[in-house]
Amino acid sequence: MQQRLRILVVSYYFPPLGLSGVQRTAKLVKYLPDNGIDVSVLTVNPGAYFAFDETLSDELDRPGITVHRTGSVDPTQIPGMRRRTVGLPAEGRRGPMARLSQWIFQPDNKIGWYPFAVRMGRRLLQRERHDLVFVSAPPYTGVLVARQLARRFRLPLVLDFRDDWVGNPRHTYPTRWHRCVAARMESKAVQDAHEIHVINRVIRDALCERNGLDGEGVHIVPQGFDPEDFTNLESADIFESTTCTFLYTGVFYDAQKPDVFLRAFAAAAAVDDRFREKARAHFMGLVPDHLHDLVRELDLERLVVHHGYVSHTGTVRAQHAADVLWLTIGVRPGSEGISTGKLYEYMGSGRPILGLVPEGVARDDIMAHGAGFVAHPDRIPEVSERLLELFDMWERGTLPIAEANGLEMFDRRLGARRIADRFRTLVRRSTRTPVSWPD
Repeated sequence: MQQRLRILVVSYYFPPLGLSGVQRTAKLVKYLPDNGIDVSVLTVNPGAYFAFDETLSDELDRPGITVHRTGSVDPTQIPGMRRRTVGLPAEGRRGPMARLSQWIFQPDNKIGWYPFAVRMGRRLLQRERHDLVFVSAPPYTGVLVARQLARRFRLPLVLDFRDDWVGNPRHTYPTRWHRCVAARMESKAVQDAHEIHVINRVIRDALCERNGLDGEGVHIVPQGFDPEDFTNLESADIFESTTCTFLYTGVFYDAQKPDVFLRAFAAAAAVDDRFREKARAHFMGLVPDHLHDLVRELDLERLVVHHGYVSHTGTVRAQHAADVLWLTIGVRPGSEGISTGKLYEYMGSGRPILGLVPEGVARDDIMAHGAGFVAHPDRIPEVSERLLELFDMWERGTLPIAEANGLEMFDRRLGARRIADRFRTLVRRSTRTPVSWPD
């Protein structure tokens, strides 16, 4: 019988925080105890954030998982501020705020969490034996925390990159000096890591090229879906059965905007009366302020519904009930390496997927999906044509349903099993002599 291991997981974003940044780590933590690995999670007290989701916390209320929270001094953790929901910054302010943050903070604006997290991590590792330290980034401050703790207690270190670090297309460096500092941080962490996980080949190749790695020990662990989310779903009348529902779930940011989709939707409605009568666009999540103005400008008030933020459980039910799920990745340098997490959850639903995506990883995965359709994210006529094509299939009852075969690589439950096996191998092979642990 295998001995149970215990690992320390460093994750700033963790339930009850909502949105996509928490899913990958939360689902891994959920399934590791089933594979003989108990987990101590080191995270932050929930402060001001865009959305909270208690259903995710409920999933993790199980044996083998303990969560330890610390204070912090960062933009979401102003001293004295209690947990509260805040809106997304207005689009006109988001850019200047990000640039100011990138001038001041290295590696990111969560650096104020570092002393709190290291202090708590040392306490946990001194109190109870742990076999490995795992961290998922961003924020990259978490990588600094995990590296410090792994070095101090001579434990194997595993890095998980949900986004590229130095090559992140959503990050701009104000000066050459800023980029050099980030590159040194990344290089030191990579050198200390026993294993590295990345979400796709583009990030793997960039990381290896920058740091002179041959790829050994750098594993692609794709984004995924939790099959348990799609079992025993309650039958509910979320959408009108007489309408064709195009659903977007999640948040818009950076180059990912709803504008092209809405203009294409309006164009389709203008040329096809049946489409205007029967097609509906639903949004679940946080949307930019200008969406409602654009809907009015395009005379789509009757055709567009915004549900606001919905819990992960409610979102999954809606994905399963929708006729078509859509997503967008805007065109910008580095967009070929973006594989947004919602795509793989969409796959788990089995519904048709419309991707407004450029050439790259996301487009390839959509086309490999049994019910995938793509259009260029900046070409309104092309998107409108796809909408009419999907609507016609809906009217004729021929919308495709994706086959479950081939989705095993995106199954988070199976993925956790594979990762648990690798953790065991790393612990066995680790050449570091553990510190003395208390009895």
